[in-house]
Amino acid sequence: MALFLVFMGPPGAGKSTMAKKLVSDYGLAHFSTGDIIREKLATDPEFKAEFDALVKAGKLLDDERTKQLLLEKMRASNISNGFILDGYPRTVNQAKDLERIMQELGKELNAVIYFSLPERVAIERLTKRLQCPKCGKIYNLASVKPKRANICDDCGTKLVAREDDEAKAIRKRFREYEEKTKPVVDYYRNKGLLYEIDVNDTVEENYKKMKTLVESLKNKQ
Repeated sequence: MALFLVFMGPPGAGKSTMAKKLVSDYGLAHFSTGDIIREKLATDPEFKAEFDALVKAGKLLDDERTKQLLLEKMRASNISNGFILDGYPRTVNQAKDLERIMQELGKELNAVIYFSLPERVAIERLTKRLQCPKCGKIYNLASVKPKRANICDDCGTKLVAREDDEAKAIRKRFREYEEKTKPVVDYYRNKGLLYEIDVNDTVEENYKKMKTLVESLKNKQ
């Protein structure tokens, strides 16, 4: 049976790492609104002009346009086994937009999985994080190291540290995330869709917890 999941959690929680493992083991599609927007910018000149104008005006892509892009991408993808939605929704309004998307697709959300992590651990993880500026792959010098020092395994590009992965910036991002997404967490908790996983452990142990939860969700169907 197909599983339709939303991943939520603060910076450093390892959402993309867990998503990639589940994609490999269960054949789920993986959607990130950030990735979708970057892909659209690279392939659609008209959208790029629209987006650049918004940025110049100090604005963000509105919820309706974001919803349209996400629905368009999902319709063009194979979601027969389900999907993981990572980084969306960030507001209650977007959560309601997601319900409309699911209705359009004729699907139902199975679970919203919240990755619980102490702030100090997020800081420790993110200050050791490196990212490939070309393909976007993320590494961590404590847990997911590249095969060659500072070189991306996939494309051979030199890895860099993100500017926002300094301790002060991380603290700010962590607290902003918790404050902004608390209403969304409460929204899904009230709907009985929220599941929480403590990810203050190794990647392997965290994934064991994730697989246990996924199997229990599959058994409920």
